[in-house]
Amino acid sequence: MKKLVALFALVVSAQVASASILYTVQDLGTLGGTESRAYGISPNGKVVGWTKMSDNAQHAFLYSNGSMQDLGTLGGRTSTAYGVNNLGQVVGESDDTPNQPPNQGSQHAFLYSEGLMQNLGTLGGDNSIANGINNNGQVVGRAKLPNHVALPFVWENGLMQGLGTNPGEATGINSRGEVVGSSNGNIFLYSGGIMQNLGTLAGFPGGNALGLNNNKDVQVVGYSWINNGQTNHAFLWQSGSMQDLGTLGGQSSIANGINDNGQVVGSANTLTGSEQAFLYSNGQIQNLNNLIDPTSGWTLTVATAINDSGQIVGYGTNNFGQRHGFLLTPVPEPATLALLLTFYPLLFRRRVER
Repeated sequence: MKKLVALFALVVSAQVASASILYTVQDLGTLGGTESRAYGISPNGKVVGWTKMSDNAQHAFLYSNGSMQDLGTLGGRTSTAYGVNNLGQVVGESDDTPNQPPNQGSQHAFLYSEGLMQNLGTLGGDNSIANGINNNGQVVGRAKLPNHVALPFVWENGLMQGLGTNPGEATGINSRGEVVGSSNGNIFLYSGGIMQNLGTLAGFPGGNALGLNNNKDVQVVGYSWINNGQTNHAFLWQSGSMQDLGTLGGQSSIANGINDNGQVVGSANTLTGSEQAFLYSNGQIQNLNNLIDPTSGWTLTVATAINDSGQIVGYGTNNFGQRHGFLLTPVPEPATLALLLTFYPLLFRRRVER
């Protein structure tokens, strides 16, 4: 009996010690260069972002099943991927002008599908960017008119449609085709052909919605300016009400993504002023660096997206001091402890009955 109790105590101790490690960290690496960043993750775990190449060019990537794929460009040296869906369709922006320094050519929104990168064009101007895509293949972003004003847009089946007439951008779209972003400095939710102003945290104009989920009572996240525009705080909007998510002890924060479970990720300043990745769940904001193995050597700076499985992507500094994209995966529940807690009372009772 003493041996059984000792074994039980040892297992419980090990499980409790590991309980604070809620996520494993996967370094997404690069394609020959020194830096990468992850910006989007699909419901089935595909990750996109950008990576430096061996010649220092910056290319969009698709990371799936442990492998990073170069998506190329529209002809220039630079591309960045921001969104991906379950089909592996990827959207972002890319230079389309050869032999130009990075970010000096004309930037156009792209859709990468089945091995081909398609230029989505503009609204008559010289620039566009695609920020998000849903599983129906609808794309959102911003595009310039001939007068150089950039409008939010929705692209579907080869047609790009501007939303409204005020300058701004669309940043996210859910499975119902609801869109979020900013227009003329106002944070908006576009649903059923109507653009709704979501308001602000402190009445001071300015901010942006950066993500939304598929819930019937849709939840929207982003940032809103406070303190007369001196700083910004992450918000969660639902049912007509905007909630301040706070910070990690510092002055500012930004919420970048939300899943259907209401979990929010982003970045926030600490008391020392450093930027750290956060997870907001069950009414509490937590530093993601406190939820990973402290011996990993990672400093998670920005969390950019989260899927319904709880997988989180973003970027930070790894144990070699390199700025890389990361993928966090939730650690499975401690099944061993659960089984012991179930069967130990039975074993103890049988021992007593003898």
